[in-house]
Amino acid sequence: MSRREVARPCVGPLPKRPKLPSAHGRRAYGGCSWTFPRSPPISPLSAVQLGVALAALGMYGGTNTPDEHAVEAAHLGGDGLYRMRLANALLGAVQIEAMLVESAAASPEDLMAAHRRQLATAGMDDDVEKLAAFLHWQALRVAGP
Repeated sequence: MSRREVARPCVGPLPKRPKLPSAHGRRAYGGCSWTFPRSPPISPLSAVQLGVALAALGMYGGTNTPDEHAVEAAHLGGDGLYRMRLANALLGAVQIEAMLVESAAASPEDLMAAHRRQLATAGMDDDVEKLAAFLHWQALRVAGP
């Protein structure tokens, strides 16, 4: 199982304050176990990995082969630019999903727990400087280029 996968689906509320990960990078929530990274991956995801994530959300209709991605990357001016577009497409899809499911939040505490989960998964929950940089990045995205 990769660092990005969830061990198994969990049902029920998360605790109000997440605990720091154990030595194995796992946290227990309501009798289930989720696997989260301790911090963001050191190297960016490949185009194929991003394509798999987009396909899982029903947002990618290609064949998701290295050759297909190479052609698209060449068309857009390089692999980095192409992966940036894929990553932002994935971010947009996930943000819409978050908006939809947050509308069903049972309480403000549930919503706060979900928001803390985002920060913990991004590796920002235990470092104020990292959190400030992350929030700055998000604010710059809202403001535009």
